[in-house]
Amino acid sequence: MPHRRYLALAAVIAGCCLPALAAAPQGRTVAIMPTQYFSADAQSADRITASLVEQFRGHGYNVIPMEKARATFAALKLEPSRHYADATALQFGRRIGSDLVVYPSLLALGTPATKSDAPPDTASLGAVLHVRVLNPRTGKTIYTRQVRHHFEADADGGRVTLPVADADATASEVTQNYFERVAGSREEIGQHR
Repeated sequence: MPHRRYLALAAVIAGCCLPALAAAPQGRTVAIMPTQYFSADAQSADRITASLVEQFRGHGYNVIPMEKARATFAALKLEPSRHYADATALQFGRRIGSDLVVYPSLLALGTPATKSDAPPDTASLGAVLHVRVLNPRTGKTIYTRQVRHHFEADADGGRVTLPVADADATASEVTQNYFERVAGSREEIGQHR
C-alpha cells in the first residue's frame, strides 16, 4: 500500500514539474492547402503537404482529406506556383468548411546563393518553408513561422528533391511552436479576450 502512495505522489510531482503543452480542442477541423512551391519541385511540395497532414493528425486534429482540399483548391482556380494573400487562404478555409486553414509555402529548395568567391562545397542544401495558420471564422492569422532545414541529398541532373524524412523534419520544425503555444488557445478557437 505505501508503494502505491509513493507512485501517486511521484506522478503528481512529475505532472507539476513538466511544462504544460497546449492540446487541440476536440473536433477542430484543419484544412491544409496544397503546398505552394516556387524554386522547388512538385514532389517536394507534396511531401511537405503530407508531412503537415501527419503533424496535425498526430496532435489530435481532424484533418480534411487532401482529395477534398485539392478539389477545393482547383475549384478556386488556384495554382501551386503562385503566391496568394491571406484573404485567398481564408476563402479556401470557408469554402471547405474548416475551423482552421494551414497555408504552407516551400519558398526555396537547394543550395542558397553565395558570394562568388566562396567555394561551392561550403554551401549546404536547405528547404525554406513558410507556414501560416488562419482562422476562417475570425479572419485572423494566428500563427506564422519560417524555417530553413538543412538536408543531404544527391542532385539528380542538377535537380534536388526533398527526401521524405527531411520533409517530415521540416514540417515538424515549422509547427513545433504552434503545438506548444497556439494549439487550444483562444486565438485558435476564435474566442475574444
